[in-house]
Amino acid sequence: MAALNSLSHSNHFAGTYCSCIDIAPLRGTDNYFSWSIHMEDLLFDFGLWGYVAGGIKAPVPKDEKDTDAQGELEKWQKKDRSALAAIRYRVSDSILVTSGLRSAKTSKDAWDKVSLRYKKRGKGMH
Repeated sequence: MAALNSLSHSNHFAGTYCSCIDIAPLRGTDNYFSWSIHMEDLLFDFGLWGYVAGGIKAPVPKDEKDTDAQGELEKWQKKDRSALAAIRYRVSDSILVTSGLRSAKTSKDAWDKVSLRYKKRGKGMH
C-alpha cells in the first residue's frame, strides 16, 4: 500500500514528493498488475499520468525564436522527466537493466516498454 512521508504537497514539486511514496518495486509478471495500478494512481495524483498515457504531448516550437513555445517545451520535458523518474525508481534493478528503461527517452516510452514486457503475462488485466 502506498504511504506518504510527512511532506506538505503545497511546498514541493511533484517529482520531489513523488519520490516519497512507497510502492513495492516491479519484480516481474508476479506483481505487474498491482504495481501498475499503484503507479497509475500515483502519477495521476501528481498530475503526471497524462504524460505517461500520451495525452499530454510535447509542444512543438515553430522555430528557435519562439521563446514561449521553447519555455513550454522545457516545462513539458521537466514534468515528463519526473514521470520517467517515478517509474524508474519503482522497478527492480534487474528490470531496470533488462527492460530497456535505461534508454527510454520519455515516460510514455518507459511505461510502454514495461507494459509490453509484463502486462500480457501478468496476473489480471489492466
